[in-house]
Amino acid sequence: MAPKLGIPTALCSGKIQPFHKDFPAKIHLKIRLFSSIKKISAPAENASQFVGYCHTPKCYLRYIFPCFRVLGFITVWKLIIFYCYRQMKLIRRWIGLLFLTLSLPVAALEIIDDVGTPITFTSPPQRIISLAPNLTELAFAAGMGSRMIAVSAYSDFPAAAQKLPQVGDAFRLNWEQLLALKPDLILVWGSGLSAQDRAAFEKLKLKFIVLEPRRLDDIPRTLRMLGKIAATSVAAEIAAQDFEQQRAALHQKYQNKSRVRAYFQISATPLLTINGAHIISDVLQLCGARNVFADTPMLVSTITDEALVQAQPQIMLGIAATKNQEIEASDAWRNLPVRAARLGKTGFVHPDIISRATSRILFGASQICAHIDFARQ
Repeated sequence: MAPKLGIPTALCSGKIQPFHKDFPAKIHLKIRLFSSIKKISAPAENASQFVGYCHTPKCYLRYIFPCFRVLGFITVWKLIIFYCYRQMKLIRRWIGLLFLTLSLPVAALEIIDDVGTPITFTSPPQRIISLAPNLTELAFAAGMGSRMIAVSAYSDFPAAAQKLPQVGDAFRLNWEQLLALKPDLILVWGSGLSAQDRAAFEKLKLKFIVLEPRRLDDIPRTLRMLGKIAATSVAAEIAAQDFEQQRAALHQKYQNKSRVRAYFQISATPLLTINGAHIISDVLQLCGARNVFADTPMLVSTITDEALVQAQPQIMLGIAATKNQEIEASDAWRNLPVRAARLGKTGFVHPDIISRATSRILFGASQICAHIDFARQ
């Protein structure tokens, strides 16, 4: 005969009876565990209910429900106690890990700056001063902006840099103010660091790092270095990759176009230009042009009008911060027997976005590329 289906009342009565195979084992054990709390008695004529199964609502309400009610009350308290115990174990474990972490020695970070000097950092610097406008821009781009406490003169980008106190310029530092700020790192532009200032930094035991990105490749490298120093590698890596992607896009756009002979002017009086080692020459090459004075020995050289006429560039470029500067330079070029000037194949770009070795140099590069592309027509 097939067994009857239902919930065995023997569990609540304390009697041990065989259970149906479909009855969950966990429920069976829990109910048996608490079966002694409330014994159920019944007349002898109803004894079959205690050794069989409940099938009627009356049976459930009279015999089974009180058992589950008591079981539920106790189970809730068991769960609460178990939860609290488990949380205490987790808290003890985290406290142990915290003490273990604090007891471990901090690994020192060694950075080699752009003049080959090793600098050791036991922790990320929190009070940083920049002594060059381009280093200020790079520091902000690398995620160090919240730790900058002072900058040099002409540090006008980003806007947050304009709100910081200035401790000097490329020619003179306010040592009293600089010491009062108590920096734990000073960013120094290599070309602007005199032997006297370097000796003063060392004598006063001020930690400084010399940075001098001279080529386009140096900009993402410097960003990553600053991110490593300040423990802001995520922000620095984003800035570095963004620069590399923009540069690759310009290269892809102009790499297969015809080469143009280009002249780039830094100053009209005296007449100054740059050689092939200058970062602006990298920009010219990126745009598919060649610097006609790339072989001059000095990074920035003085040239004569005769040398410019002899070079006969196909495009004449220069820096100009105002419209008047553009007009003055254009008029001077038109007085020379240079075909490019007479055809109006000239162009200008603001010095801040081409002379500074920062991420913004690619904005200047896009303008120069457009001028050079016009010269190809």
